[in-house]
Amino acid sequence: MPDGARQHYAAEAKSVREFIAVPLRARGGQQVDATATSLLAEMVGALCQARAEPDPLESGQILAASLTVVRQRSGLPFR
Repeated sequence: MPDGARQHYAAEAKSVREFIAVPLRARGGQQVDATATSLLAEMVGALCQARAEPDPLESGQILAASLTVVRQRSGLPFR
């Protein structure tokens, strides 16, 4: 990946991690930065896996399962 694209992705990912971390901090969460990083990684991984899945039903199930677990782990009302 070109360096400029890598830097742009890193900046955007940092912004999303902070967006996730804000309500976690407000709730008094532990290891907020690590949790936000992990949640983002899980969501990105689920999206990649679902997009690679040729069966639309299976793809939807991957996304639904990840969303359920992300909600449980974070305690936040992700849509």
